[in-house]
Amino acid sequence: MAPLKPHWAQPSHPDIQQVIVNDAEFTSKSLSKVTILDTANLEILAGPKGLKPGDELTFFYPSTEWDMAQPFDCLCQSASCRGTITGAQGMDPRKLEGYWLSGHVRQMLEEKNTGEAANAHADVPDSVGDTTAQLLRAALAKAEDAASKARAALDGYTNTMLVSLEDEAAKGAVPNTA
Repeated sequence: MAPLKPHWAQPSHPDIQQVIVNDAEFTSKSLSKVTILDTANLEILAGPKGLKPGDELTFFYPSTEWDMAQPFDCLCQSASCRGTITGAQGMDPRKLEGYWLSGHVRQMLEEKNTGEAANAHADVPDSVGDTTAQLLRAALAKAEDAASKARAALDGYTNTMLVSLEDEAAKGAVPNTA
């Protein structure tokens, strides 16, 4: 990977702030402890087995980034590596499968695929000037988004646990109860 080049100037107060570009920030050696940043609900979910001090966390940038100002080549070298990370907009949709994606990224993907703005509540009449209906529509959209995220997180967790148990069983660490 070519060294990252800052596209910003050092801050005006270098004695109290400093911008450090560190290639190691953009690498990981494993996807086993994927960090989910649920930006809509301000929640962070990490690892199906919990975390211990010193555990390495990985983050799938396209889960929250639609278009990155500074794409980078992933150096994780895992079998599931996604290569150059550019944000969800520039990725092959097949490379996004199996990952939790934030609501705004899913909406942008839908708009990109259909060519029109997504409107999940088109069937709900929009009375002009009806603030109550607008607020209820926004609350419903947020609730549906939260349920969708929880469903995706549960699916990811379940799949990760199954793979982990299969790996442990293959190593003989867990007795096969079947």
